[in-house]
Amino acid sequence: MAYRAGRERQGAARIAARIVTAIVAGYAILYFVSDALGLALVSAQWTTRADAVLIATNLAFLLAPAVVIWVFAAGSMWRAVGLPFVVAALLMALAGVLQP
Repeated sequence: MAYRAGRERQGAARIAARIVTAIVAGYAILYFVSDALGLALVSAQWTTRADAVLIATNLAFLLAPAVVIWVFAAGSMWRAVGLPFVVAALLMALAGVLQP
């Protein structure tokens, strides 16, 4: 009986970790994708700043379901929790490079 309760708590903790990851890493990825894409569009002079913000934000929102699906579909906790944060860090670095 105690073994089952421990397994249930461990499963609940894994689900909670995935939920927190989906929220926090999803927000970070969306923020940095929209930032990097907006800066890239402006620096390449393809569009005005206002249009770049609209385009980048709308395209970044397309990633929100993909991040949530990835976090819950990943087989291991490393892929579910670690990889989205690594992607967010790489996007943050890219956005920093693109700053004027």
